[in-house]
Amino acid sequence: MKTKLIATIALLSSFMMSGSAMAQQNYLDEIAQRACTCVDKVQTNGLGENEITMQMGVCILQSVGPNDRDKLMNDYKININDPMKDGQRAGALIGARMAAICPATVVKLSTIAKEAGSGGSVTGNIIKVDSDGFVTFSVKENAGNTQKYVWLFPTKGGLDLPSMYNSMTGKTVTLKYETKNIFDPRVGDYRQVRIITQITEGFAKVQ
Repeated sequence: MKTKLIATIALLSSFMMSGSAMAQQNYLDEIAQRACTCVDKVQTNGLGENEITMQMGVCILQSVGPNDRDKLMNDYKININDPMKDGQRAGALIGARMAAICPATVVKLSTIAKEAGSGGSVTGNIIKVDSDGFVTFSVKENAGNTQKYVWLFPTKGGLDLPSMYNSMTGKTVTLKYETKNIFDPRVGDYRQVRIITQITEGFAKVQ
């Protein structure tokens, strides 16, 4: 009798654990499906690798509903409200489910990101032009932060930079750039440099 009771308890426990695992799988699948739908709508034209990756991250965060937040905390100890701490773990967990639910979408976006390379486009005001060595534009972006962009090669966009770069302080520009690791002998190491590939005055759609 005792043996039968133990076997019954074990069987019930097994069903309960199976049901719990199924519930976890179900809500993760629902999150992943919403993220897949969001990623399908991402416009990748003109975006670089970093921006595409960021868009995927935004889709994942937006796909997590209020009830899912508690479940992720209880089941995986992931606090979706603290993306700086747990964002990478959340991305890995949900991204794995996305790869199973919409593999074609994930592969397509990853391929586009790889082909785009690291870089992107930005619109902002030139607040400083530095011509000590290479010409560098300090651009205050619309988001409020300031970044430096280096002019090394002939650029698209139709601007005659050799004759006008010194007078571009205060102008609003839209530029496209690529991020490269360039050796800096002053620090004896490589550093990331944003290299301008296209620049136009005002707000413009980069190609």
